[in-house]
Amino acid sequence: MMGNKVAARDLCIAHHFPLAPSVASAKDEHSFIESIGQIGLPVLIKAAAGGGGKGMQIIKDMSGLEQAVQLAKGEALRSFKNSEVYAERYIEKSRHIEVQVLADHYGNVIHLQSGLFADRHMAGRMFRNQCVLSAMGVKQVALVLGHSTAGGAYIPTLCDYSITVRKTGGVFLGGPPLVKAATGEEVTADELGGADVHSSVSGTADYAVDSEPEGIALLREIVGAFPREPKVAIEQREIEEPYYDPKELYGIIPDDVKKQFDIREVIARIVYGSRFHEFKSAYGSTLVCGFAFLYGWKVGQINGGINVMMTGLDTERVAVAGLAPGIGETTLEIALKYTKSRKQFNRPISEFQMVKAKLANIYTEIEAARGLVYRAARLAGVSERGGKGTQIHKLAAAAILFTGEAVSRATDICLQLHGGYGYATEYPINRFYRDAKLYEIGAGTSDIRRLVVADELIKKGTGYL
Repeated sequence: MMGNKVAARDLCIAHHFPLAPSVASAKDEHSFIESIGQIGLPVLIKAAAGGGGKGMQIIKDMSGLEQAVQLAKGEALRSFKNSEVYAERYIEKSRHIEVQVLADHYGNVIHLQSGLFADRHMAGRMFRNQCVLSAMGVKQVALVLGHSTAGGAYIPTLCDYSITVRKTGGVFLGGPPLVKAATGEEVTADELGGADVHSSVSGTADYAVDSEPEGIALLREIVGAFPREPKVAIEQREIEEPYYDPKELYGIIPDDVKKQFDIREVIARIVYGSRFHEFKSAYGSTLVCGFAFLYGWKVGQINGGINVMMTGLDTERVAVAGLAPGIGETTLEIALKYTKSRKQFNRPISEFQMVKAKLANIYTEIEAARGLVYRAARLAGVSERGGKGTQIHKLAAAAILFTGEAVSRATDICLQLHGGYGYATEYPINRFYRDAKLYEIGAGTSDIRRLVVADELIKKGTGYL
């Protein structure tokens, strides 16, 4: 974190903290930069108080800035050479510790980027390590206090949660001067990448706050909602009744379903202590998202829906597969009716051998699909979700795979038998032809289903023996 440099200097002098000698002559907070200890670098030593890393240096002109960049690069390389504390080991030790990033004036001069970022041990490693932390499940929260520019814009963007302070905070790849130089357009920092732009238009920021204290309080609230025991899959807290009386719901929700009401008022009378943390309140304002506790259990945890969905995916596949034969049966009935009434060469086309073969194929595949669905449905009744522990991943995927493709083939054949009439909306086959494709997509596409079946075969075999 880099804050008010003059205040930091005065604080260090008053308390006799170690400070780079050149900083003592700093006249204002814009006359020097910091070489900070970043997440991409090893744990640095001899950190100067009031800063976040190796100390401070006065920058008087462009040559001084170039020297500062080279100094930072040299210090980093020496640290890696002489220290056994590498970023990977640091990450390994802190895998379960949330990372809070207070971003105040990140970035570097454009033409010096290659000298600072282009190396596996240089600043560009920050972004790679943020992704590693994310893959390990380590939560990262950014509070943007100042302008995060160029490479610095990636840091809050790669965090799980991002808070930006209005008027002072901003995130952009190139600031207003660069926009003017490139396009001639004059734009303010707030218009280009301020808190409101990113929280309500781009979605880059999750929250916009009016002050730094408000941002810090919100950061504490976010971190406070994280599970305290990462090894426990589900955390239950002490049950607390809603602060607002649930009986008031009758006066909030109107009898007329066409009348609007504020869902936040409903949530406040249902959840634990009436406490609801709203997520991205300004972005997509018609959809209210957030997390709270209900009977002590967390509800609305971001991206938690995938876990719930996966627990019932097998039974969903069986259920969806069970719908498909109905389309197949109707398609066959339509094909039979049309081919018996449509005549060519003075006889119904249903009497031609190739037409008969197509009708037979439809019937055979639909009946085979029905049998596969019945078998999968019987096992689904005693599946793991039913408490019997039976695994039906392979059979459920196979059932919807075969059934979905069989129905698509059936509607395709029926459409061909209708000729040009098959494309006319007056004929029902046009609708069934479109609807049938859903069964090759829903609950995982056909390609995904094939992978599921193959993986289960490789891991556990056929199950025949």
